[in-house]
Amino acid sequence: MSSTKSKNKIHLLILTGSVGVGKSSVAEAISNILSSKSIPNAIIDLDYLRHAHPEPQNDPFHMKLGYKNLASIWRNYEDIGITHLIIPNVVENKKELKEFKSAIPNADIHIIRLKADIKTIHDRLKRRDTGESLKWHLNRAIVLTKQLKSTKIEDLVVDTKNKFITTIAKEIIFKIGWL
Repeated sequence: MSSTKSKNKIHLLILTGSVGVGKSSVAEAISNILSSKSIPNAIIDLDYLRHAHPEPQNDPFHMKLGYKNLASIWRNYEDIGITHLIIPNVVENKKELKEFKSAIPNADIHIIRLKADIKTIHDRLKRRDTGESLKWHLNRAIVLTKQLKSTKIEDLVVDTKNKFITTIAKEIIFKIGWL
């Protein structure tokens, strides 16, 4: 089936931030709010589109595979009329934005960086992970928190500390003008 909708503007929200900051939870809350208003939307978690072993040495997070898969499955969402797409994903540099634009043509992209202090993130990770996974995520959180603060690729920063997920979601939707 060839898409006839490809000329329509697509509203793309990329939620970036450290591991453990709440990207997936906030994405789900935003989707629920949009769904309650009958706005066609979908969440595509890039983590699952690139989860494969072995990872290439020059692409340890399998990002090339993720973007290739995103481009392929986006057409299916577009064909059913999705107009608002939410992608929780760590975006480490501006070069990655070109990949999103290539995978989702006609996208009006908003990048929101979710943040929290490292203690809050570590507490969340300790409730989620164990063993070597926990150790890796705790270290990765420190690296990403510093890195993302300095790269400033986002349109907006939203602090997630001591806020309900639905409050964060409503704040984002309001600030990007989706309702």
